[in-house]
Amino acid sequence: MLFLLTGSAGAGKSAALKELATRHTGLALLDLDDLRPPSKADASWWQKQIEAQVRRAVEEEVAGRDTLLAGWTTIEGVLAAPSSALLGGIAACLLDCDDQVRIQRVEQRAASGMWRAHTDEELDGFLRAATEMCRGSSAGLFHLDTSGLSVSEVADRLEAWIAEQRRQRHG
Repeated sequence: MLFLLTGSAGAGKSAALKELATRHTGLALLDLDDLRPPSKADASWWQKQIEAQVRRAVEEEVAGRDTLLAGWTTIEGVLAAPSSALLGGIAACLLDCDDQVRIQRVEQRAASGMWRAHTDEELDGFLRAATEMCRGSSAGLFHLDTSGLSVSEVADRLEAWIAEQRRQRHG
């Protein structure tokens, strides 16, 4: 099964993945943020990358492991990957946070050297994208507000969500 962890910048996707990696969950962990797109990356470049990640998830599933894929994408984007039809199931979680927390997290990552500093226009774009992702989220999409949660608490809730999805999937 593929578990998609999505959300706009600063929602906590990468931090949650790092925490889950320390917990030996048995999940294959993939982060679209690890990709370094070319400066002129277009939609087709991203579609190819998502397809490659979905193929990796299929390989993990064949080997008996579920996959958690984190990235700024939608479940529709994952379902559009041709290999998604080979998966035993897909469940999606939207991580979100309030605007002040998002800006603070993005600025902290830039200050740490993990990201470059962003312009006010880019920050506004992150906030608009978050609003659009929440507004356009599918019914059945698990929504987790990370604003007041520690990284450990986010990981705890994700583990509980994954366990519930597995129970529902396997009866």
